[in-house]
Formats: sequence, structure tokens, C-alpha cells
Amino acid sequence: MVQRWTGDYKGAAETLKKVLEITHVLDNKLGRANALKELGVIRRTTGNYPDATEMQEEALSIYHEIEDRLGQANALRELGIIRRLTGNYPRAT
Repeated sequence: MVQRWTGDYKGAAETLKKVLEITHVLDNKLGRANALKELGVIRRTTGNYPDATEMQEEALSIYHEIEDRLGQANALRELGIIRRLTGNYPRAT
């Protein structure tokens, strides 16, 4: 998050890709969902809306599977932002 906050989007994405690898090996679903959500934020911030959407939807699916309501809310909020930015106002709502 510090890398993202300081504008190092490339570095943040690389770090999060490493996190995804580790969470896969450990079968840590919550960690994977969190990393996907954060990587989706980076993709949204850099204008890559299709990838951002895909990552948020995958994170949402995992959050739903593990019954993490806060995670679901955060992923849905991110999807709403992406849809608003792309002009899909009915889906953003």
C-alpha cells in the first residue's frame, strides 16, 4: 500500500504479484482475495479498467466463498467505482 500511496504503481503491482504467489502456495484465500483487491485498485488507478474489474470480481468471489462480509463490501465498492468511471452508472449503483 505504501508503494501505491507514493505513486510507485509498478513496484506495488510487482509486490502484490509476489503476494499472490505466496498465498497460492499457502492456500490462503483471505490473503489472495486481499491481494487481488489491492491489485485491482492499482489497475483502476492506472486506467486498466478491464483488468481491475476482473480482479475485483475474483476477489469478491473469494470473499463470498469464505463469508467475509467486509471484504465483499470493499470489493463491491471498488466495482462501483470502476463502473462509475467507465460510465456504467446502472451497474455502479
